Amino acid sequence: MNLKEKQRTQIAQKTAQIIVQSGMTDYAKAKNKAAEQLGFHQNQSLPNNKEIQAALICYLQTFDPDYHSRLALMRKTAIRAMEILLPFQPRLSG
Repeated sequence: MNLKEKQRTQIAQKTAQIIVQSGMTDYAKAKNKAAEQLGFHQNQSLPNNKEIQAALICYLQTFDPDYHSRLALMRKTAIRAMEILLPFQPRLSG
């Protein structure tokens, strides 16, 4: 991993921490805040939203003991919603 990739990973991990701890939903603002806190220039190559999502999942799996049970509950709820909406031919996306 080169220096640029390492910095992107550090920023992604810090961004995930900021998002979880503060409830911030704006990824761009969270990325900039993370870069600033780590002492990187904001015009450096910042991680993309996919990298942030991966870091969020890793963070939650590591630091949130209820992550898997909440994820299972959300999936069950989504299945129930899809069953209720079946007459309207719902589609999953995203």
